[in-house]
Amino acid sequence: LNALGHKAKISVELNPNLEEVDLVHCLNLNRLQETYLQVQNARTQGVKVVLSPVFHNLTSYYRKGRFGIAGGLSTFLSYEALEQARNAFLWLSKECPAKACSQVWSHGYFGCAAKILDTVDGLICNTLKEKHEVQYFFSPRQMPATKIISPGINPDELDPVDECFTNRY
Repeated sequence: LNALGHKAKISVELNPNLEEVDLVHCLNLNRLQETYLQVQNARTQGVKVVLSPVFHNLTSYYRKGRFGIAGGLSTFLSYEALEQARNAFLWLSKECPAKACSQVWSHGYFGCAAKILDTVDGLICNTLKEKHEVQYFFSPRQMPATKIISPGINPDELDPVDECFTNRY
């Protein structure tokens, strides 16, 4: 963005001053603790927000890909309960600030996701399938305006000298 003449700044702060900011781009609905606070901060300061959900429904992973105690628990706990357990782990291991985890305890995982989706001005999904999964899984009151932007690179920008890479991929 900077190379295109726009001022862009990357920040992982939960409550930055957005006085000189026109748009905030947040990421992640799977681990949404920080996302929730960043979206709320932007809206409190009157700044528009877009979200890249980077969302994957973890139901199959929780039920078939977890082993040991976590795998056993995932066979009978709800998705909400599993997310609350993960939230507690993030807090106990100090991987996530207590302030961020407290919102998930207070509003629930689905409650926080609903507030995020109801608050953002738009979504940037990687695929149409991701958009449908967000819509199906969270059932927002109204789906935010969504743009599909596939990740990746422009193959025309690859160095043609590297024929090994070009031929292989």
